[in-house]
Amino acid sequence: MNLQEVATELARRMNCTVEPGPDDAESVTVRGPGYHFVVSGFFGGWQATLFVPDQKPVTYYGEAVEALEFRLKGKLSGRPVD
Repeated sequence: MNLQEVATELARRMNCTVEPGPDDAESVTVRGPGYHFVVSGFFGGWQATLFVPDQKPVTYYGEAVEALEFRLKGKLSGRPVD
């Protein structure tokens, strides 16, 4: 998977939207209700930095979309999985 495909799949799984940008961008922003996260590459895997109002940004790393989805949903539900 490439960066755009990872961001699109995360957006689909989390019912979010991908912000338009160039195909060769180094990061992609995905917006959800009341939060957004930025997906980028990280040493053969992926990272997603979650931004929620009034909270410090949190970055998660994973090789699979499922791992990032699990961590992001956990944090957003109030039951973080670290």
